[in-house]
Amino acid sequence: ECKVETATQPSGITTIAGSGWYIQNTNKTFTAPTVTGYTFSHWLVNGDNAGSSSSLSLKIDNPKKVVAVYNTSTKHNLTVTTTPDTNLKVKIDGVESPSPFVKSVDKGSSHTIQAVTPQEKDLNNLVSGTDMRYTFEKWTDGNTANPRTVTVNSDVTYTAQMKVEYKVETATQPSGITTISGSGWYTANTYKTFTAPTVTGYTFSHWLVNGDNAGSSSSLSLKIDNPKKVVAVYENTSQNSGSLIIQGTANVSMQEFENGFLIWLRISGCNGMKAFELNLTATNSFTFEDIVFSSPNHIAGKKWSIVANNLQKKIVSVEAMSLDVAINGDQTLGYILCKTSTQILDWPILSGTFNWSDTQDKAYSAELLIVHYATDFNRDNEVTVGDLGFFANRYNSKLGDPKWNPICDLSGDGKIDFDDLSYFVNHWKH
Repeated sequence: ECKVETATQPSGITTIAGSGWYIQNTNKTFTAPTVTGYTFSHWLVNGDNAGSSSSLSLKIDNPKKVVAVYNTSTKHNLTVTTTPDTNLKVKIDGVESPSPFVKSVDKGSSHTIQAVTPQEKDLNNLVSGTDMRYTFEKWTDGNTANPRTVTVNSDVTYTAQMKVEYKVETATQPSGITTISGSGWYTANTYKTFTAPTVTGYTFSHWLVNGDNAGSSSSLSLKIDNPKKVVAVYENTSQNSGSLIIQGTANVSMQEFENGFLIWLRISGCNGMKAFELNLTATNSFTFEDIVFSSPNHIAGKKWSIVANNLQKKIVSVEAMSLDVAINGDQTLGYILCKTSTQILDWPILSGTFNWSDTQDKAYSAELLIVHYATDFNRDNEVTVGDLGFFANRYNSKLGDPKWNPICDLSGDGKIDFDDLSYFVNHWKH
């Protein structure tokens, strides 16, 4: 038998299992455990270097002294994290990781740390696009540099203080009848008051905040503690609205035409429609003159009538009673042609109602969406790349195709082609 003794260098920092007597030529494996504050270096067997693997296999063919040699550790943990929330993007030496990000580095070494800013998330499917964002304010040690360089001499944590903001969107129901001020980004836990203005032909009913009823007062105070969709709900009190069921959408959009305007009427979701009545009121200096209503070929021959009401020519009504064929799906009903012998100084600014009845003579009121530029498909009051993308996705489609959309059929011929593209390009960034 051969005797084996184990030890460490420095002495006594841990225990190496395996001391004792062994039958000659026995095979034995020794393991160097992890020791806090030290890094394993190599083995010494009877004074000779036996390798740097933490596991050592020996044949006990003579007495042996087995020593695990350790060095004092020169590594430290550099941690970069964020507050008030974690799992945000941070960087150490250009490498990105969710916070907290921990990296083992050499003592005395310098490193670049950074909190990525801004960072956005989409939390609320009622609010369009991203609706929560983080922006860097400062490090909790008071340093405002981002990125910054730090020197590490011990385990250390750097915390980025992030400003939290939530997006608020406002709207009305029915859509577009007025503007509710207050849309935008707000610092978390800010208080904001929203006001429902008076709208001719409508009575304010109540607020919806993220789909929940938030009260019937025309003034609403909210703590912005998450993304919010704030909707002012109105009831139509005009002569023709009564208590009709809301169903379908009527889209009114304006298009320049010679010395006047085409006011297009397109519908969606008014399935089984056999009759309709459209009432439009100009709320600015625009007046309706020399009015003609034209229906596109695919529903031509129906019985239309049109009236310009009152001496000021501020109101126009269009009726189509007892249509020969019920209308289903997305359709372009036609346009109102308004010509004038003098230069038109103002675009029409319109409000109104659209009522219809089906083949069973059941009456409905459709949501009326008024767009003041025919090519402003996303209704943000300008014609830009967002509208181009919307149009491009529907280009080369025709009535009945899955991707066809009547609001892109600017020529009203039942297809979206070069004629419509030409008009769109001529009104780019209107």
